[in-house]
Amino acid sequence: MKNLFACAALSALLMLAGCAGVYRGVNEEGSLVSSSRPELTVRPAENFTPQLAGQTMCMALQKNGFTGTVNTQVWYGLSVREDAQLAVVLAECPDGWSWSIGADSSDLIHYPVLLEMRGVAHSEPDFLVFVRSAPSDPWNRLLGENALKEDIMVARSEWLSSSGREKLIVEYREPAVMPVDDLLAKKQEISAFAGRAKAAFILEKAAPSGKQKLVQRKGGILSDAILAPVLGAVAPAFDYMDF
Repeated sequence: MKNLFACAALSALLMLAGCAGVYRGVNEEGSLVSSSRPELTVRPAENFTPQLAGQTMCMALQKNGFTGTVNTQVWYGLSVREDAQLAVVLAECPDGWSWSIGADSSDLIHYPVLLEMRGVAHSEPDFLVFVRSAPSDPWNRLLGENALKEDIMVARSEWLSSSGREKLIVEYREPAVMPVDDLLAKKQEISAFAGRAKAAFILEKAAPSGKQKLVQRKGGILSDAILAPVLGAVAPAFDYMDF
């Protein structure tokens, strides 16, 4: 995990609704944009076509076995090309809470990690590569005839804001070409997949210049029961330390 937004994040006391010109969402080009907390643009590669975009609420799970859920805000976009998808999510939890990160705090706990790829430079993403079952994917079910029918091979990267309240998730996805047990021995194929994931998007620590027209492209209702494990768990803020 890389804390990419420490310099860009504004004060946690700055309320989104009360700041003129502040925006979050997906623009007409399919980029997920945020003008503060954190300021960013996630731009899909040119050969991707925007398919889904929206904002929703999700009852996130609590970490470390605590019962109950916490209401979070989620902005998401999904772009597609032939045999590939790019899902981008920005999630925010309330004051007093922070997102957990890593394989033990999301649905990754249920899947073997095929590859852990570290970015060479601080600005380069880290990826965890795994295979998610198609019925357990929150966006695939909204794509209709464009949905992937097989299990989904995923390269996932995560970042936290300096406060821990905001979490960015980027997932590059392709159909899994073989069972997981067979993939475990295919190191060259897995590395090539991770390379395609790295080339599938550009992450910038700045919002686009000029006025942004944010769009909604909803294929249906996202299920909390399926989305929450993918987002990961939250914990009381005093459990979070930003190193």
